[in-house]
Amino acid sequence: YPKRTAAGFDTGRLQLLLAVLQEKGGVKLSFSDVYVNLAGGIRSREPGLDLAVAVAIISAYLKKPLPEDVLVAGEVGLAGEIRQVKNLSRKLKEAANLGLQRVVTASVDKGEKIPAGVEIISLKNLAEAAGWLNNQF
Repeated sequence: YPKRTAAGFDTGRLQLLLAVLQEKGGVKLSFSDVYVNLAGGIRSREPGLDLAVAVAIISAYLKKPLPEDVLVAGEVGLAGEIRQVKNLSRKLKEAANLGLQRVVTASVDKGEKIPAGVEIISLKNLAEAAGWLNNQF
């Protein structure tokens, strides 16, 4: 049996995310060990981390590193759809302050303020996320 371990991230949520990744994202993980660790001892139950964890897993699966200038934020539903996170404006502002140039998330509302120099990469589902990451290099 493959080992699935999470530190700082809910293990049940990880199991669910892996199932959705396999069924809706086209990422075959049934024989792969998966380890998730939120650095610095952080513990979070924030659903907005779903997409970041999923993209990190896809990145490892494809053996393609995630670009360093990217913030990933989004909730993942059971059908593999990507949903918007709460307080996106604040996250976008902080991303700009940290020098991050791209934000991968669900579609952004038309009235949302996007800081100068920040590009929004809108994705609808996990299959699009895998395709986006696969085409990065």
